[in-house]
Amino acid sequence: MKRQPKSSSRSSKRLNRRSTDDSIQGGFVKNKHSASAYATKHPSPGVVVEAKTEKQAFMLASINSGTTITIGVGPAGTGKTAIATRNACKMLQQGRISEIILTRPIVEIGNTIGHLPGTIEEKYAPYLVPFIDQLNACFGSQAVENMIKNGKIKPVAMNFIQGRTFNKAMILLDEAQNCTPQDMFMTLTRLGTG
Repeated sequence: MKRQPKSSSRSSKRLNRRSTDDSIQGGFVKNKHSASAYATKHPSPGVVVEAKTEKQAFMLASINSGTTITIGVGPAGTGKTAIATRNACKMLQQGRISEIILTRPIVEIGNTIGHLPGTIEEKYAPYLVPFIDQLNACFGSQAVENMIKNGKIKPVAMNFIQGRTFNKAMILLDEAQNCTPQDMFMTLTRLGTG
C-alpha cells in the first residue's frame, strides 16, 4: 500500500483549513454549526443569510446583536460586502431598520476613467455596483429601483453626507480602507438613533 508523503497531506490540510476558516464566499452561505438545520425545518419567507465560516458567523452575530458599529476585515473576494448588504436587506424586510444607506469613498485604482458625464447619481452609479448586485439578488431589480425612488435605499456619495443624520438605518460603508480620517469621522458622526 502506497503512503502519501506527509508534506502533501499537511499542505492539503492547510489548504482545507484556509478555505473554510478564512473565506466569506457568496451571499446565501451556510455553516455546519449555524442554524441551517433549523432554517431547513422552519423555512421563513424573505432574505436568508447564514454564515459559512466562523468569521462570517462572528460578523453576522455582531451586526445582529445591536452593536452600533461592525467592521468587516478580510482579503478581497471574501464576501464582506455581500454578507453586510444581504443582512441589511433582511433587517429592512423585518422592519428592524427603516433605510439602507450605501456609501463609499470615490477612489479609483490604477488608471483613471476620467470625467463622467451626467447627474451625481449617474456618476456615482459605477461605484455602487457591488451593493446593487447584492440588493438585486435579495429583492429583484425592479423592487430595488422602487426602494431607491421611495428612499428605503439611499445611495449617498461620501462628499454629500455632511449635515445628515441617519436614524434607524444601516449605513454600509464599503472600501473604508480608502477613507481619509476626515471621511471616517464624517461617516461615524452621521449615526443617529435606532
